Amino acid sequence: MTKSIALFASLALLTSVSQASAAIVTVTYTGIVTSGSDQLDHFHYATPGNLTGASYAAQYVFDTSLGNTFSSPNQNYANGGNHPVYATASPNLSATVTVNGYSLALPVGNWIGAISATNNGVTSQQYHYAYFYDNSAFISTNNTLENSITNNGAALTASITTPFSYTVVPGDIANGNFWFYGVTQANLGTLGTVALTSLTVTVEGVSAVPEPSTWAMMILGFAGIGFMAYRRKSKPALLAT
Repeated sequence: MTKSIALFASLALLTSVSQASAAIVTVTYTGIVTSGSDQLDHFHYATPGNLTGASYAAQYVFDTSLGNTFSSPNQNYANGGNHPVYATASPNLSATVTVNGYSLALPVGNWIGAISATNNGVTSQQYHYAYFYDNSAFISTNNTLENSITNNGAALTASITTPFSYTVVPGDIANGNFWFYGVTQANLGTLGTVALTSLTVTVEGVSAVPEPSTWAMMILGFAGIGFMAYRRKSKPALLAT
């Protein structure tokens, strides 16, 4: 009986920790700009205003516990944002575009973000998105960073929290776009489309976050371990009598 309680208690503790976990994930895409315009020369490319042919990198940081989340063997995602469509926290913590060695970050504020992965055994995809908007103080600002790779096979993981590196192969649909646009007294426009060449996902930190439904199992697990310790301690006393 005591061994059964101990085993159940251990399983309860393990289950309570593993059922829900959050990860801080950094996603990096690289590629080449296939067409682009840079009116204010943010990226200092050889031909001012024209980014075609420049090197490209996009980096996102996500907290996969935020927003609307879904998990299954074939699909996982987290999405949301400070917007009436979602009315929830965005999983996207930051997003940066680097072209020709110069970086431009999306402002922190009214975020909409998405991190998604699918693999149904026939096709697989990794998708990442960040969007910032601000219509206050007579300023309309839209900043978008969107990248995805679709493989006509099962080469890409369905996980959004598993570290991996991937190099684009012929037949993949691998593209991205960035858009920095503001309307004030002076126009600001930087945009481009990209042919992606690689994707790297790293997990900076993982912390177990028990769901409410698992707290009872945790308590039961601790109680079982405590009962087992009590029985062991009381046995010598019973034998002595």
